[in-house]
Amino acid sequence: MVDDVESGRPLSALPPNVAGLLFSAIESAPTPAVRTALERERDLLEVLAVSGKAPEELLSFYAASIADDEQRSRYSELLAEWSNLEGKTLDSAEPEIERLSQTLMAWFEEADPFAAVDFDTTQSSETSVPIPLDEIIPDPAQREVVSRVQRALVSKSIPAKGVS
Repeated sequence: MVDDVESGRPLSALPPNVAGLLFSAIESAPTPAVRTALERERDLLEVLAVSGKAPEELLSFYAASIADDEQRSRYSELLAEWSNLEGKTLDSAEPEIERLSQTLMAWFEEADPFAAVDFDTTQSSETSVPIPLDEIIPDPAQREVVSRVQRALVSKSIPAKGVS
């Protein structure tokens, strides 16, 4: 971290490549809504990194996604959709929540960044993150997307637990 400050890079608990790529993505965000979403995501990743709960696979997947122009564009589109959920009720946004959750899961399954991650399925989704999800993502519709993806990732890992 001292090296980061001395070299003029933003202070971050994230690996330098992830922090730098994220800084660039924020600076070049196509809309203010996407910029805000990226800033929130950076904050979440920082919390996970400081707590030691950021799997290397997640950070590698994230870095690869924002480093590649095509993937970053795809990711920006997803963030724009996610940003559009803000302020909507769960009932009114249900189709969008479901579509976005499925799209994100398809993207994760395509890249399978969590194949080697051993999810702790003994904890609820609310306690498996060092800060409650509602404090990180105050909007209920946006939080529901993240909750659904998180539950799907955890449930995907359960069958692998019994396999030797």
